[in-house]
Amino acid sequence: MVGIPLFAIEVDAASSVAGQLTPVSWQSTQKDKAPYGVLMSCLEHVVPSEGIKVVAGGLGNVAALYVERLPCPGKFVFAKVGGVEYTNFTPSRSIVFADGTVVKVSTLKPAHVEFIALDHEMFTFRTKSNIYPDGRDPEAFVAFKSLWNRCVAELLVRGRAAGDVDVYHALDFHGGLAPLYLEASGLPPIPVALASADE
Repeated sequence: MVGIPLFAIEVDAASSVAGQLTPVSWQSTQKDKAPYGVLMSCLEHVVPSEGIKVVAGGLGNVAALYVERLPCPGKFVFAKVGGVEYTNFTPSRSIVFADGTVVKVSTLKPAHVEFIALDHEMFTFRTKSNIYPDGRDPEAFVAFKSLWNRCVAELLVRGRAAGDVDVYHALDFHGGLAPLYLEASGLPPIPVALASADE
């Protein structure tokens, strides 16, 4: 990966240091808890209570279905895009990487799904009409993917440490590398979904 170190420290919304990442176990605790908690990641995102709809096609509709019909507690993480108002999101603990890169985190929980928005200039450079990074610039493309996946991995560690994330579901392939950053703390259960497949 380009430009984003593997280690991060957490800071709160006021930028005071909260601590370092620590390994956590992904062994199932389901016998003492029901149902599972799932963290979903997707660059396309829909927040119905706010009228936010950042979609490019069918995947956005799939994301909306997950948000509306998820049968268990969930967290839906996405990267903010420029030109969209995320007014009612509340600042949460930021992520600070070892090289000083800061990604702001904000959350909104209107129902059983908590929305987690990530804010960095590499993310907000995109717009509703240009959701995905441009693969014609390989260095910028890999830097985007590295930052996005490292942030998702950090949120997985936080969620597991808090006891409310048991499963990771990447709704698009862009978040598929996040588990690679979790080798030191163990891999979460990951469902495999096959969409738009021809027989």
